[in-house]
Amino acid sequence: MGVVYIVLGVMNYLINNYSPFLGLIWVLGGIIFLIGGYFQTNFTSKYYFEINDRSILIKQSLSATKSISLDNIKNIQIKPISIDFLLNDNSKESISLGNVGYKNVLDIKEKTHGDSCQ
Repeated sequence: MGVVYIVLGVMNYLINNYSPFLGLIWVLGGIIFLIGGYFQTNFTSKYYFEINDRSILIKQSLSATKSISLDNIKNIQIKPISIDFLLNDNSKESISLGNVGYKNVLDIKEKTHGDSCQ
């Protein structure tokens, strides 16, 4: 999308007798789209889910990270687009899987529950 805006900006600049204002607006918009797309694909779409012998580590976005100790989990409930952890103090931690691709959801459910979740 950003490349299209840049091309339209150059074309607008050339067609309108080298008037720089509108062409510059289109080119700047294209650059903003390119930078936004780069950050979205490289930083926000990295979903990380790891289970080791002590805890479950979940990174849902650039700033949202959860860690749940396995000793603190009483029950795990697997739902179609979320996983709920009932903790020993009767509080609940939920992990939304709505922004995760279907293949990755199956992988996460398999790690959490085993082969019976498919």
